[in-house]
Amino acid sequence: MRKFLTLMVVLIVVVFTSISTFAQLELPEPAPDAAFVRIAHLSSDTPPVKAFVNGTATISGLQFGSVTRWLDMAPGTYEFALGSKSDPAAAEVPAFSLDLAPGSFTTLAAIGSADALQGVVIPEDFSRISTGQARATVVNAINGAPVNFSVGGGSFEYVNFPGAVASADGWDAGEVAPGTGVAVIGFGSGATLVEDTDREIVANHNYLVAAIGTSDSPRLVVVDTDQAEFSTPNFAEGEARVRVAHFSAATAPLQIFKDGVVILSGLRYGSVTRFLPFQPGTYEIAVGPNSKIANALVGPVNLTFEDGGFYTLAVIDDGNEGVDWVVLNDNTAVDEGAAVTVYHGIVGGPTIDVWAGDVKLVEGLAPAGSFQLPAGGFNDGVSEVSAAAGAVTVSVTSAFAASPENALLSHDVEFADGGYYLIAVVGTPDEPRLVVQHVDPAVDLED
Repeated sequence: MRKFLTLMVVLIVVVFTSISTFAQLELPEPAPDAAFVRIAHLSSDTPPVKAFVNGTATISGLQFGSVTRWLDMAPGTYEFALGSKSDPAAAEVPAFSLDLAPGSFTTLAAIGSADALQGVVIPEDFSRISTGQARATVVNAINGAPVNFSVGGGSFEYVNFPGAVASADGWDAGEVAPGTGVAVIGFGSGATLVEDTDREIVANHNYLVAAIGTSDSPRLVVVDTDQAEFSTPNFAEGEARVRVAHFSAATAPLQIFKDGVVILSGLRYGSVTRFLPFQPGTYEIAVGPNSKIANALVGPVNLTFEDGGFYTLAVIDDGNEGVDWVVLNDNTAVDEGAAVTVYHGIVGGPTIDVWAGDVKLVEGLAPAGSFQLPAGGFNDGVSEVSAAAGAVTVSVTSAFAASPENALLSHDVEFADGGYYLIAVVGTPDEPRLVVQHVDPAVDLED
């Protein structure tokens, strides 16, 4: 979890309370591409200070132990100067450049003593937190021995004072389980130096935890930020379409989770949902038998959906009395006729042919996961084909059959010009099932 830290032997003693060039920071809603900065005064014997941005005083009066709110700024390169004087040229921390990227979160911390201060630049992680977890950034601002941190249900070991050893950066960060209590513990002694036994660490919150003061008089600073208020989007412009198919014969109705929240419930075997519009991006997806994500059968895992893509998440049997899933990229690109995605999901089932009337759509389709080679090339239980518009019988036969006469399964279908179709052979070798799903893009893809 150790991250790179830029150390500057400079004085950072700042408060963002008066606004001049930061007038844009008072906007009620940050710009979508805003960068965020906050200042932490963690130097016990340093007086209140001012902050200068691009040569103009913007904030003053930040006291020891205080941390400013998150301030949104336009992305770009800024010159910060920090000190106790009103003249930026006399600032104890001379002007230094800091690049602020869109969506970045940066804490500037003043650490050390008045005659030997250093500024620590901490790039913080405000990406989506895993479901049921919190995230903490811990900082050791007590000059002396390394310490351990206990934060809720997580811990961080051997966090040194910045610069105490060549490799020390003074901080650490990572996800922690929710819980009660925050403590700073001596690394060698195991003695609790300072603690807050009542502090609740809540899921989906981001915490700054700093050990400050001196070895004889330690203090604890904890700043809680609700991730929902500042989480940077991991989405692109445009739209993806996602649906879920329940193809696991022995599995009860399913609940579908997106980023920890149930978005579909009661999906029964053999059912396929409509295509749901998703903003392109990465999501945490899970599938389970009830509304508790802790009981998920598959996931949570991160899945990325791209702009313009059509995806089917097919829940299938894994062949070992368990459940798995496959992600199908649905065929939606044909010049004429219908776009068809054919899927063979019977674990241990035979290799098959799939027909539309007397036309063989795919030959030698092996079950997903078998990685067999059908006629015409490689597949893993999936084939994308086109079918002529019109009413036909879709048939499933043994592989390399001469005709569809001795069909194992069949289903009457009227292929529509421009329609999207999923043909899925699912179930078990003893109880196979043919599922055909039709999507009319002119009607069914409305939000």
